[in-house]
Amino acid sequence: DLASGVTAEITYVDGGFSQTAGLSADQV
Repeated sequence: DLASGVTAEITYVDGGFSQTAGLSADQV
């Protein structure tokens, strides 16, 4: 799943700190 992959990337990069915020920022 694309969303799952994106979340996994955010978790890897931000260490799961800004998962939701990262998603929002990624959308922008």
